[in-house]
Amino acid sequence: MNSTEKSTENPKTLTDLITALSEGERTTYNHIIHSAKFKPTDFDAYSYWLTDCYTRNCIIDTESFELILICWCEGHKTPIHDHGGEECWVKAVSYTHLRAHETKANL
Repeated sequence: MNSTEKSTENPKTLTDLITALSEGERTTYNHIIHSAKFKPTDFDAYSYWLTDCYTRNCIIDTESFELILICWCEGHKTPIHDHGGEECWVKAVSYTHLRAHETKANL
């Protein structure tokens, strides 16, 4: 198994996920995000909630990707939108959404 294969193997912690995304290519992000297995408590340090709107909580922002924990309460919504040419992947993690997207600089 080469290092690229190993880095995309089922990340189990945020550190594993950040390492896998940092070592991976944009084309592997979907596999990395969806193979990750987390405990809801892994995100406690990044969880911030508001009652009137959802929050976007940055976990890490690099030149290649930004990892964001989005915290929604019941009734929160956002209009249908795009991300200005950026690609986006979403993973639900026990009532939270984790999103990594590639920045425009890499498109």
